[in-house]
Amino acid sequence: EGTGAAIQYLIFQEEIPPFNDSRVRRAIAAALDRPTMCETVFLDQASPLYSIIPDGMMGHTEAFAALGDANYTLTQSLLAELGYNETNKLPIDLWYETSGHYPASEDQALIYKSSLEASDVIDVTLKSADWPSYRLNRNEGIMEVFIYGWYPDYIDPDNYAFLYYAV
Repeated sequence: EGTGAAIQYLIFQEEIPPFNDSRVRRAIAAALDRPTMCETVFLDQASPLYSIIPDGMMGHTEAFAALGDANYTLTQSLLAELGYNETNKLPIDLWYETSGHYPASEDQALIYKSSLEASDVIDVTLKSADWPSYRLNRNEGIMEVFIYGWYPDYIDPDNYAFLYYAV
C-alpha cells in the first residue's frame, strides 16, 4: 500500500465556444463534487485533486479548492453573467473512454453528470468512445469536455506541469 501518483481530471477544448470563456470553465469546476467522486467511484482510495500537481510534490497548490465542491451558488452566478439559467441551461457534451484505458471513466462521467446537473443551470449529454477513437477525437479537437488522466513517466512535478492535454 502507498500513495499513488496517477491523476484524473477534466479537459476543456478552449477553442470551442463557450469553453473559451474562463467563467464557463470555472463554473463547471465549482459544480464538481470531488469528495463524492473519491468516496463512490474510487472507494475512498483517492483524494480530491485541486491542482494538476499532486499533493506532496513541490509546486502543488490547492488552486481549485477556492472554487469549492458542489458550489452551485458560484456556478449559477458565473453562468448567469453569460445568460445561462434554469430555463436556458449550458449544454455540455461530456466524453468518457470505454475500453478500459481509464477503468472508472464511465462511473466518473455519471458522477460528473449528476453533480453538474444538480446546479440546475447545466445540461450534460454523455458520449463515449473506445481508446483509439477517443485519442483520435481528442487530436481532432471534437470533444468539448472529456475525462483524462496521467500516469507519470517519473515522479517529478515537472512531469505534471507540462502535460500536453492539461493546459
